[in-house]
Amino acid sequence: MKRTMSYHSQHGIVLVEFAMIGLLFFILLFAGIECARLAYTWTALTEATRLGARAAAVCGVNQATIKSVAQFNDGNLLPGDFNGNTNITIRYLDINGNVLANPAGADYNNIRFVETRIDNYQYSFLVPGFGSIPLGPFSSVRPREALGVVPLEGSNIC
Repeated sequence: MKRTMSYHSQHGIVLVEFAMIGLLFFILLFAGIECARLAYTWTALTEATRLGARAAAVCGVNQATIKSVAQFNDGNLLPGDFNGNTNITIRYLDINGNVLANPAGADYNNIRFVETRIDNYQYSFLVPGFGSIPLGPFSSVRPREALGVVPLEGSNIC
């Protein structure tokens, strides 16, 4: 006599197949989310350096508002663990790209470029157990512009 399998004897196999496919699905889902977060963070930090360099080119030397602008003023668009006071560096450069030691004083007339850098940023994964990876450095250089001085009035513009 030939034995046929009933529908009820297949329940265990369906559960095992679902577990394997479900595991693969969730691994791919969370990997996609992490890749998107990493791409967003990379783009936001790149844009922060560009904004900071633009602000440094038009604002006065070493003004506190430069770092605020580089952080999108309120910081809501940057990752939550980003600290502008420790990660953002504003440097003033001469015609050869050398860092000026005293840009607000004796070297003021030698400023030709401004550079905004983001260093030592650690990207933290959402998935537990993966820890963090270093990103950067990010850098943006712009030619100096007004450096905070309006030529006719002599007042600051930032």
